[in-house]
Amino acid sequence: MQRRVIEAAQRGQRRLPLVAARGCDAHPADLAALLAGEVDLERVSVLGRSLMALRWERRASEPCARYRRDQWPDEAWIALRLCCLPWPLDAHRTIPLDDGTIQRLVAGDGTSAVTLALRRLSSVGFRPPLRAACADVATAGRWAAALAFPISQRMARALAQRFDPQQPKELP
Repeated sequence: MQRRVIEAAQRGQRRLPLVAARGCDAHPADLAALLAGEVDLERVSVLGRSLMALRWERRASEPCARYRRDQWPDEAWIALRLCCLPWPLDAHRTIPLDDGTIQRLVAGDGTSAVTLALRRLSSVGFRPPLRAACADVATAGRWAAALAFPISQRMARALAQRFDPQQPKELP
């Protein structure tokens, strides 16, 4: 992620350019499980390296199978995710990435990373449901790892709605 942020900055972009192949974006329940420590990150890392070699544009056009569970990541991580989108949230709002957020997560300082994210979201009109978050080094690491899993634009809008219900409803 740090490399992607640096490369984006060299191109004059303030975004985390990680975009999922069509139909293969992360589901909130899967991200919640990862954030709760229920996922073996070593195994995911090994599988991820193999999956990066695939040419996703050549796969069948039907979406990946989904196992729905009504489980969502917590608000602290949602704040971080909304500040690390590869595109504008909607036609009226772009949330520029503060690369200090990623640096703090990698350093194990989840509390400061969330504080930066909350300030950034407040500056673009969000009313955050929390003022601060506490996280140990392991949690900050899981928060950073979960940011590496791309989400869809539709999911980003759903996360924004969940984070601040006063935000405009998800568009079709």
